[in-house]
Amino acid sequence: MRQYPAKDGPFPVRLHFEPQEMDDMCLQALRDSKFLPSAPGPVRIDAFLEKHFGCPIDYDDFPPEILGCTEFTANGRVQRIAVARALADNPKDEVARRRLNATFAHEGGHALFHASLFITSGEQRSFASENVDLEKRRILCRPADFKVSGATVRGPYRWWEYQANRAIGGFLMPQRLVFAALEPLLQVSPITQTPRLPRDDREKAARLLAEVFDVNPAAARIRLAGLLPEDDEQGMF
Repeated sequence: MRQYPAKDGPFPVRLHFEPQEMDDMCLQALRDSKFLPSAPGPVRIDAFLEKHFGCPIDYDDFPPEILGCTEFTANGRVQRIAVARALADNPKDEVARRRLNATFAHEGGHALFHASLFITSGEQRSFASENVDLEKRRILCRPADFKVSGATVRGPYRWWEYQANRAIGGFLMPQRLVFAALEPLLQVSPITQTPRLPRDDREKAARLLAEVFDVNPAAARIRLAGLLPEDDEQGMF
């Protein structure tokens, strides 16, 4: 992780993680808490968050424009993770259940990556952005902060939300388990041993990941795009 002085936004610094670094952090957190499945399968994300961060996991009656919230103490410890109670209203609805888990994972990304931003110091800025409240040391996540549908997020770029969205894949579809699940569909270069997913199998692969990891297909497609980008150069062994 590197950090730079921030030119704008609510934080005095901007944190930078490489994509692989974020995946590795999510994987290590799951392993440390003994919630990393031994084979490809769903992650018990709510139970993992409660154990790993040692904080309450709540459902809250947020207004419709708020999906979740992560709160921190003045010394940078995760104090509370909450999601909108409305997300849990239909536990038998597959799409709703999967969206709930993605929201938990997104909040877990804030908890894992961003606690240091809320340590009380003289450098903290006095204003809040649309979803960061420094006075109460919390991030309030709105629908526009999520990118699990494949749509472009509108408005100013919020790097902390991009990073939290990366945790949806990192927690719910750990990298090494994704490759294990996709092994029958992957082609491997005999020279570089680089895995490649044929273009014609991409949608089949997304449906497979959605079923194996109990995530919505849109989230599976985004994870695939991050781990196995669709690129004509893949075919040049």
